[in-house]
Parts: sequence; structure tokens; C-alpha cells
Amino acid sequence: MNVELAQVRDHAIKSDQARVRFVFWREVVDGLFKAEVRYDTPVVRALFQERYFNECAFTSVKEAERYAEDTNVSLLYLICEAYGIKSIAIDHALNHLGQAQGLVNLLRGSVPLARRRRIVVLPLDLLNKHNLSQEIVLRLLRADPTKEQLQHSAATESLLNMYHDLASVAHQHACTAARLAQEAAKHIQSNDQRYFTGFRTASTSQRALCRQMLPLIPISDYLDQLQRKANFDPRCLDSRVDGLLPLRISWQAWRNRLPRGPSTS
Repeated sequence: MNVELAQVRDHAIKSDQARVRFVFWREVVDGLFKAEVRYDTPVVRALFQERYFNECAFTSVKEAERYAEDTNVSLLYLICEAYGIKSIAIDHALNHLGQAQGLVNLLRGSVPLARRRRIVVLPLDLLNKHNLSQEIVLRLLRADPTKEQLQHSAATESLLNMYHDLASVAHQHACTAARLAQEAAKHIQSNDQRYFTGFRTASTSQRALCRQMLPLIPISDYLDQLQRKANFDPRCLDSRVDGLLPLRISWQAWRNRLPRGPSTS
């Protein structure tokens, strides 16, 4: 933005033109504080996304999903274009995949952020729904979940219910992404040109789709472990990295198979 402002006078032929540009940027800055995007330019979009780069919680799950769309989904679309594929069917699958990825990152990062930086970024609407304040959540996330007095407290029960709700939204996106990817694969095999443009052969497009959906493997693993091993308590999950995960992802890519979504049981 500093560069844009510095170039206003250089690009303006008359002083009135420069004044209009300064008014434009003043309105942009005012809109950022009011969460309003009145102008659509690359710089404005970047500045608007930067309002999330603080230590405040998302106001709602919808806002967290929109942030995932602005970040994760945009990158997935870019990778898809790099493969030379333009597909509405794949775009729909990637949209849900990116939102699931963003919400899982939120779930996984909530405990380390609370313990290391003493901040809570969980959606406020879920906290309000379960009568949880940020102070209570911060205290619970920093505490040892094995302590007897914490295991059976009403606040802990509310915390687990809140995580259940957030994980359910991520689970729904992941399952939808897996289902839409399977449907897209069927369109590829049938060579349906209504859904795809830009790919050379069906095998090339199938390989690209399978590799695009590889993030579904760690997403599904985390959601399944959160449900089965931790009873929706991320404090109880092992923070160590799964050493076999890269091998599993490579094996899935080599087999050219679409990964399955999270368990529905």
C-alpha cells in the first residue's frame, strides 16, 4: 500500500486526479475497519485478508469458512490451473476440501496457540452457543485434561461439545469433497466435455484430480482420531507428527486412487 500511495503523484497528470486517488485509498482504509470491501483490486483484497492476521477469534464459523476460501481454496484453484484443467466439477470438490482443511487447521492449532501464545481463535458464535468465555476456554486448553476435577466439570463438557460442533462442520466439508471428487472422476472416465476443458487425456486429468485431493488423507486422519481416540478433546491427541504419513500420501499418489473421506460412523 505504501508503494501505491507513493506512486499516486507520479501517475496523476493533474492534481485533481491525485486527490481522487487519495480519497480512494482513504475509503479503502475506512472500509477495512468496518469490514467492508467497496473496491475490488488485488491490493484491497490483500489488505482485507490481513484483518485476520491478529490474535482475535473469528466471529462465527461462517467467517472461518470464508477465510479458508480466501486462503486454502484459492491455492487449490491455482494448483488446478497449473495442471491445465478447468473444471466446474473439480472446483466444487476443491472448495469443500479447502474449507475442511482450514477448519482442521483451526482445530489443530487451537491448543498450541492457547498454550504458547495465550490466545483463543475459536469462533465466538460457538463459544456463545455453549456458554463459554474466552477466559474459560483459555484456562481449559492450558490445563492438563487428565486431572480428575477437569474431566467431569460442566465447562469441560461444554468445551467438548463446542469442538464436536466445529469438527462436524469440517467433517461435512471433507465428506462432500470426497463425494464430489468421485463424481468428477466419473465425468472424466466418461469424457464428459460439459464438465471439463483444457485436459489432454482422461488419464492425465484423473492423475491430476487424485493428486489434488491428497490433502484429504491427513484431514480424514485427524477428524477420525479426534472422534475415536480423543472424544473431541484435541488436548488428548498426540502432537507428534505421523512418520508414515508422507509414505501413505506417496503410495496413494502412485496408485492413482482418490483418497477416501473421513469415517461416517
